[in-house]
Amino acid sequence: MPVGAVRHFPAGTYDKQMKRWTGRKEMELVSVVHSVWYMFKHLKMGDWGEGQLRIAKWLMPEAEVPPEPTRKLDDLINRLWHGSWWSRHIVWQMRGIENG
Repeated sequence: MPVGAVRHFPAGTYDKQMKRWTGRKEMELVSVVHSVWYMFKHLKMGDWGEGQLRIAKWLMPEAEVPPEPTRKLDDLINRLWHGSWWSRHIVWQMRGIENG
């Protein structure tokens, strides 16, 4: 952007660019891209305003929260496999689960 690698008017001139709705949309997109480039290139995160924070939130996906572990599988195994309490206790210890 700072060296003109992005053409400001893809259609050639401003008038040609603004004649059609697609040209106007292209200009809006160029403006958004320039704002995002400027934000990440020149501003520190502490200087971001509300608009920049919205853009950053939109661009950076939220971290996925891993599901909470449950004991459903253990309960199902206990119902299906009628081993002794001692053998189940040993299996729980091998899996790193304390006293089921």
